[in-house]
Amino acid sequence: MRQKNRSITVRILAVITALLLVFAGFAACGKKADDAKQDTLKTEAAEQDIDSAEGDAEPAAAEDDAADPAAATDAAAQDATASEEPAKAATDGKTSAKTATPAPASDSSGKSSGSTPPVEKPAAKPADTSSDTVTVTLSVDCKLLYDDDPDLASLVSTKGAMLSGKSVKVKKGATVLDVLKASGINYAGSAYIKSLMGLSEKDGGPKSGWCYSVNGKFPNLGVTKVTVENGDKIAFRYSMNNGLEFGVTL
Repeated sequence: MRQKNRSITVRILAVITALLLVFAGFAACGKKADDAKQDTLKTEAAEQDIDSAEGDAEPAAAEDDAADPAAATDAAAQDATASEEPAKAATDGKTSAKTATPAPASDSSGKSSGSTPPVEKPAAKPADTSSDTVTVTLSVDCKLLYDDDPDLASLVSTKGAMLSGKSVKVKKGATVLDVLKASGINYAGSAYIKSLMGLSEKDGGPKSGWCYSVNGKFPNLGVTKVTVENGDKIAFRYSMNNGLEFGVTL
């Protein structure tokens, strides 16, 4: 029986202890809330004091300005004087410059004897580059082949004519080979031309090939050895017999 009473007593004490802890927690929360409220009230009071101090300072400053109108007037006058001084200095400088410029002297006839105005030089003409070039004419034919084999010649010509008097411009000192390059026609070879405009050596026979003349004369030299001059007439002709028809040898 005693043991049972003792157990009941322990339980009651435990319940009482729990209730006390709960009450203590509520009390602590209430205290924290009160502290926070007090801090908020203190902050609001401090802000009100600052606003009041600023409001008091503004009327005082306005009163000071109104109390000293003479000082404000003097300050404005000083600013206006300071802004006028640079303008006056600039005006004085222009006036002195005009005064210092001497007037041109006049002779007995009334004409001014001042310095003669500079004469403008004519603009320089562009360099004439035409003298650096020469113009020649270039012709190509296979008339001897046409006489011997018109069917073959007709594949690359019109009755033996392949190119008739084309004007070609080259630099001074250019060679016959340079003329071929500048003309734009198809060719093969360097010192000796093996093919022109689709017609090659030996196409017309074992002794056929190309020869050339300058102003009607066959130089019997490679195309890199002969220099052309302005107005020269260069003709490439297809030979059927190693150039003997033209007095040269291929």
